[in-house]
Amino acid sequence: MAVESSRGRRARVVAVALASLLICSGAGAPAHAVVADNPDPETVRLLTYNVCMNTKCAQAYGLSGTDARLAQIGEWVIGRDAGTKRPDVLALQEAYYKEVSTGPEGNGEKLERAFPGYRIAQKQDQRWILYNTATLTRTDGGGVGVGEPQRDTKVFPWAQFARKETGHRVTVVNVHLAHGDGPRQRREVDRLAEGITRQLPLGTRTVLAGDFNSTRNDDTAGTHLNQVFERYTGGLTDAVPVDRRTSTLHRTEFTTAYSPVLGPSAEPGRGHRNLPIDHLFHGTGLRCVVGAGEVYKDRGEPAQVTSQAEEDARWAEVHRRRSDHNAVYAELSWSADRC
Repeated sequence: MAVESSRGRRARVVAVALASLLICSGAGAPAHAVVADNPDPETVRLLTYNVCMNTKCAQAYGLSGTDARLAQIGEWVIGRDAGTKRPDVLALQEAYYKEVSTGPEGNGEKLERAFPGYRIAQKQDQRWILYNTATLTRTDGGGVGVGEPQRDTKVFPWAQFARKETGHRVTVVNVHLAHGDGPRQRREVDRLAEGITRQLPLGTRTVLAGDFNSTRNDDTAGTHLNQVFERYTGGLTDAVPVDRRTSTLHRTEFTTAYSPVLGPSAEPGRGHRNLPIDHLFHGTGLRCVVGAGEVYKDRGEPAQVTSQAEEDARWAEVHRRRSDHNAVYAELSWSADRC
């Protein structure tokens, strides 16, 4: 098989980029044409989303209808902006295998049907990692046990991918920390760091994606997580800029005015801080692409909550949403000059 020269590869990348610009502008292409797949082989697009697709969500929040919601989610996170932000990797949480599968084996057939072009790379319990086969090749995968000894078989799946055209690699870990239990979250983080470094050289090109279950004032995800992983990765970076982070629609007993959409610190006069809950953290060897990280804010996110009545009204909107969480999107680069 002939080996493509570096000059040829650069020329082809330029050609792809020019073609993408033409399609976006409508020149030389039908009006409905879109850029479906990531045209830049120096970058990887990632999205994490707790889809709340299980019996609990259906009974407690009115979030039912797997097939219909999967179609809405596909349009929301894959088809948005005329398809120009189609992720290379999807990390989903709380997608119960009986809800997203057609057979008893729990293979997630409904996910692959709802997201054409994507294939399941790794799964564990209600956590799934999917990838776009047009841009990535799966090279490895596994799982890390983080559960309580003798009691819990909780496992976080991971998958490693190679970017087509360049061979650049990235490892994605799907994280879902314990809810409302800071000490247990810290133990899960410790086990994750210890376990995954036994399976992989974690020093570079690793992404921790998922639901970190931060409470309004407990930033385990941003403190203990970073402290632990700094020994292995040199520290973690949140791929979404501070001014673009939002919290999720997370019910609480009202105590003081706060803003659900301002992220980790409130503007003067706008209320109490409210920490984000879903994140894409990356280690060294990857850099965020300026302007690419964002949270896809769903319905029912007011600018400010000032009373229990407003908090209840905020929560009452959950059934109209695609999930009780917001999706988080980011684009990362292997090239040092992208940020």
